[in-house]
Amino acid sequence: MSVLPLFLAQLDIPSYNDLSSRTIGSEKTNADMFNKSAQGKMKYFRNVVLVLLGAAAFVLKPAYHGPLAQVVHEYGGNFVVSFAVYFLAANAAFLFGLGRLAAAACALLIVEAFEVTNGFGVMSNVYDPVDLLANAAGVTVALAVDLATRRLAAMRAAGWTVRLVTDWSRRKSVFSRRVRSAPR
Repeated sequence: MSVLPLFLAQLDIPSYNDLSSRTIGSEKTNADMFNKSAQGKMKYFRNVVLVLLGAAAFVLKPAYHGPLAQVVHEYGGNFVVSFAVYFLAANAAFLFGLGRLAAAACALLIVEAFEVTNGFGVMSNVYDPVDLLANAAGVTVALAVDLATRRLAAMRAAGWTVRLVTDWSRRKSVFSRRVRSAPR
C-alpha cells in the first residue's frame, strides 16, 4: 500500500467547490480565497518548474565545456542539486505554513547532511569541504531567485509592467507603471 494517497488525504488544500460554498468572516469573500488559492497553486507550479530546471542542469552538467569547466564539473552538481532541493523544501514549507527561511534551513540541512555522511551511506559520494560551500551557494541563489520572482509577481499584481531595457548604456531594468482607466 502506498503512503502517498494517505499523505495527500491529510492535506487541507481547498478546491474551488469548497471555496464557493463557505464564507470566512465579513472582510474576506470567496473570490479572495480562490485568488489566494490560485496564487498558491502558481507558486507551487513555479517551484516545480525550478526543481526541474535544477534537475536538467544536473543532467546536462557533463556536456558543459565552457569557461571554468573543471569547477563546473566538480561543484556544479552540488550547486544545482541544492538549488532544486530548496524549491522542494519550499513546496513542503508552503504546505505546512512555514516561511522561506525555514525552507532554506531545511534544504541546507538536507544537502549538508548528505555531503557530510557521504551520501547517507546509500549513495557513493566523496567528501570535499568545498562541496559544503557549493551547497550553501546553491541554497542562497535559490532563496534569491525565490525572493526576486516573488517581488516581480507582486509588482505585476499591482499593475506594474516590467520590461528589460536593451540599451546597454543604461544597464538596468526599467519598471513602468501601467495606467488603468477608471471604470465608467
